[in-house]
Amino acid sequence: MKLPGNIARKSRLATYATIGGEVFGGVAAVRALWQARQDGDRLRKINAILGLAAALTTVALVIRELRKGEEE
Repeated sequence: MKLPGNIARKSRLATYATIGGEVFGGVAAVRALWQARQDGDRLRKINAILGLAAALTTVALVIRELRKGEEE
């Protein structure tokens, strides 16, 4: 599976920047989840959970592509 922008061609710095950005996105999603739980807002809870899942999935895909690149 190829990622958009062909992750294999990115520099390591750009790859680590992508991971860093997704980590910050995950932190924001966790904060939003905590706030939604305090407010009792189910829709915001769902949105925060899906945002966190997207961030984790992106990081997992980038790490997998990095490992593939090291094996080749």
